[in-house]
Amino acid sequence: MMGRVATLWLSLALAGSASAGPQIGVEPESFDFGEARQQSTLHKEFRLVNLGDADLEIGRVSTSCGCTATQLAERVIPPGSSEVLRVSVDTRSDRGRIQRTVIVSSNDPERPRLRIQLSVDVVAEP
Repeated sequence: MMGRVATLWLSLALAGSASAGPQIGVEPESFDFGEARQQSTLHKEFRLVNLGDADLEIGRVSTSCGCTATQLAERVIPPGSSEVLRVSVDTRSDRGRIQRTVIVSSNDPERPRLRIQLSVDVVAEP
């Protein structure tokens, strides 16, 4: 009986992990910069990964605020490969906890819009 349960579990796990077409992943999925001063520019690199079996095509990369910018060199990611998404956040004269979102549009049929959350606690200049 235990052998059947283990075999069934393994079959379901393998079937669930099989992905036809492109499949987007990101590492890390979110990032907290911690504490930063006003008028600072913060930088973080995220790794976009194609976990599927067809080319992942990155479309529009948008942000929730003009204070957040992105840079992506390659917009087509082959299966099993990855590409670095560079993100910068300007704290400007903000104060307190701020949260920003980067939205990556792609041809992933299951997750056409990937959201990456960023946060920072902005402290006033002394």
